Amino acid sequence: MRRRGSAPIAGHTLSAHEKPLTGKVIFIAGATGGIGIAASLAFARAGACLALIGTNRARLDALKRQLDGENCDAYIYVADVTIARQVQRAVDGAVKKFKRIDVLVNNAGVNVRKPFLDLTEKDWDRIVDVNLKGVFLVAQTVARRMALQKSGVIINTASVASFVGRNNIAAYGASKGGVEMLSKCMAMELAEHGIRVNTISPGMVSTPLTEAFLNADGGRRKRRIISAIPLARLAVPEDLTGALIFLASPTAAYITGQTIVVDGGWTTGVTT
Repeated sequence: MRRRGSAPIAGHTLSAHEKPLTGKVIFIAGATGGIGIAASLAFARAGACLALIGTNRARLDALKRQLDGENCDAYIYVADVTIARQVQRAVDGAVKKFKRIDVLVNNAGVNVRKPFLDLTEKDWDRIVDVNLKGVFLVAQTVARRMALQKSGVIINTASVASFVGRNNIAAYGASKGGVEMLSKCMAMELAEHGIRVNTISPGMVSTPLTEAFLNADGGRRKRRIISAIPLARLAVPEDLTGALIFLASPTAAYITGQTIVVDGGWTTGVTT
């Protein structure tokens, strides 16, 4: 038994009977961040083939090498999710290789932490373009293909900031709140095409991108956040993979329009 607050055991390899996504094609946008890498490896170990997009070729190549080590058939493409023609080319390339896309994980995202009064129009446009417009463009492009198949699963990444206010993330919270409602509307409209749409909303995840924020004041902020989390630790990217695999699998065949919050209980209540 793990003690309270300890990190999960990473690197679990699924046995043959635990591969619920064997032969499925998973398209992941924003594949080279901490969450994207963990998701890619988890899906590979669940038996899936992968189509991965990101903006950094070197990181995509490095991830492809990791996936080769998992004997995973993976396709990579450099694309900016805010540019429709690049998204379309990436999707076309994935379909040319694999003939179909069974699951989309919309994971691309950015943030700028600033007080509301200091937030610039440029900051706002960049965050909303990637986090909301990018989700729309990728989801619409993939969903058009899924509609032809009469089947598919779309999982959009939102955040606990979708429904809980925090300081210095007005644009980020607005964009992720938009993802929540976009996902619900998509679930309503796409059900007739056999497409399920759900959302995962992580809490604070420890990744290279969040470390500077968490430790900027000597770790005091990090300790405060952990003290408010019932499970007494930050998430690691691997903590999200169970929810992703569940939502992508036939086990969740009757679930659509829903959000799974993965935050260790952070938003459950107020600590005293």
